[in-house]
Amino acid sequence: MKKDPLAVYKFKGSSMCPTLQPGDWLLVEPLKHYEVGEIVVFHRGRLIIAHRLIKMDGLKAHTTGDYLNSQEEISQSDIIGRVQYAIRGRNILAIPPKPKGLARILTLMMWPAIWVRVMFSTLWGRFQGIDHSAQ
Repeated sequence: MKKDPLAVYKFKGSSMCPTLQPGDWLLVEPLKHYEVGEIVVFHRGRLIIAHRLIKMDGLKAHTTGDYLNSQEEISQSDIIGRVQYAIRGRNILAIPPKPKGLARILTLMMWPAIWVRVMFSTLWGRFQGIDHSAQ
């Protein structure tokens, strides 16, 4: 099967929430090699599915949705390409792979601090009569 240089697919379903939302348009690029952590689009029968690549094993690949805990084994030849961007409304979102190793640990450690900072500034602004939700 000849792969186009760039393909566009409309995402349906909830298996990749919150990363991908129903109605997102996915810009997909075929590559020669795929990395664990990337979101790939692949054929499953007549369906086209977008899931995160979690393991490469010879000619097989294992995927899962971000919202799901179940794994799916597919042939690497069924992979159409990697999701590079998602278009949501008027926004174009770059879709990087999930961070691995130390980067993932640091990211997970930073989220509580970022959340507290955002909540504090929002609450402090409301206390002072500033509405951050309108920005």
